Amino acid sequence: MLDLPLEEQGAVGYKLWIREHYNWAMLTMSAIAIFPTWVIFRKSPRNSHHTIPEGFFIQVFFQTLTIVLSLLTIPLDFIESYLSTVAYALLIMAYFFVGYKHLFGYGIWGTLWRQALIIICVVFSFMLLVWLAYPSMIDNVMEALEVGDFFIEYVL
Repeated sequence: MLDLPLEEQGAVGYKLWIREHYNWAMLTMSAIAIFPTWVIFRKSPRNSHHTIPEGFFIQVFFQTLTIVLSLLTIPLDFIESYLSTVAYALLIMAYFFVGYKHLFGYGIWGTLWRQALIIICVVFSFMLLVWLAYPSMIDNVMEALEVGDFFIEYVL
């Protein structure tokens, strides 16, 4: 753990927080996913009157099984941590795809692009939430971009 306060740690502190509080991070992401899921799937073929309370229970169901599925990757932790992370991400993506396809009745491509749109919305919303909570992180990103511009202009 870093000795600096979380506001001064920047992206490193953010990543440490997610690693140390994985369940809270997943709960936050699923809370953020309720509204995009409702907007994207509200006129679906199988569930044409999807409501926000139903979206809440869908996210609770998904996150409960996500935590259970994370237990399946424990044996992979001994092999290599990168392999474990990729296997877990692919397993979760496949699980969400099957769940959304079954619940809402779209075809393969209809479910895939809607799932990708939900992921994009959740990632950007989570980034906005982190930025609002810790505005100093945007300064670290801007400094990194300036260093990158300097490297591109003068070194290359």
